[in-house]
Amino acid sequence: MLCAAETVSFFESISLGQILIIMTFILGFSSATKKLCDTISEWFNKKLTPALSPLVKKQEEMSSKLDHIETDSCKQYLVLFMSQLERGEVPDEVERALFDETYAKYTNAGGNSYIHRKYEKLQREGKI
Repeated sequence: MLCAAETVSFFESISLGQILIIMTFILGFSSATKKLCDTISEWFNKKLTPALSPLVKKQEEMSSKLDHIETDSCKQYLVLFMSQLERGEVPDEVERALFDETYAKYTNAGGNSYIHRKYEKLQREGKI
């Protein structure tokens, strides 16, 4: 074990030049490590991007299809719900909340104008 006096004498024996050499080594090593990591990353990107391209394209196609299916599902629910309102059926508060959420989702997805026309018609009639 080093005693306190030996520790102090050790630090007193280190010169400013030695500290600068150590710092230069650390900076050089970290710079070289970063450059190596960048080179490896670039190599992986060059190799993986073409290999993953078909998967990315397929995922985008599936996402688009799912968006279409979701929009279609919303449209079907809205038509059914509004038809029930036209027939005089009164929804409970949970059904009404689901209708409002679905209508907002459908509108945000850029839904068709005939749904909006039917909605506005029911609003004018006081059914919505």
